[in-house]
Amino acid sequence: MAEPPRRVKTPRDARLWEMAKRIVKDEYREAKEDSEQFWSIVSRVFTRMKLRLGGLSEKKVEKIVEELREKYGRLPTAEKAEKLKEKAMKAERD
Repeated sequence: MAEPPRRVKTPRDARLWEMAKRIVKDEYREAKEDSEQFWSIVSRVFTRMKLRLGGLSEKKVEKIVEELREKYGRLPTAEKAEKLKEKAMKAERD
C-alpha cells in the first residue's frame, strides 16, 4: 500500500488524503485498493483537492469539508491518518 505523499504535513492534508481515498473507492470501483492504479488516482485527487482548496477562504473550505463529511460520514482524525501512514510504511518495508 502506498504511503501518503511527503507533502501531507498538516492535519488538513491528512484529512484531504483520507477524503481522496474515499472518493476514489466510491468513484473508481474497478481500481483495486492494493493496485498502483488506485494509489496513482488517489494521489492525483489529493493534489487537485489541495490546490483547489488552497486558494479558497477558510469559510469556503470548511463548507466543502462539511459536505464531504455528510456524504462520507465521519472523517478520520489526523492522528488516525498518521497511524495509517505508519502502518502502510511498515507494510511496505516488510
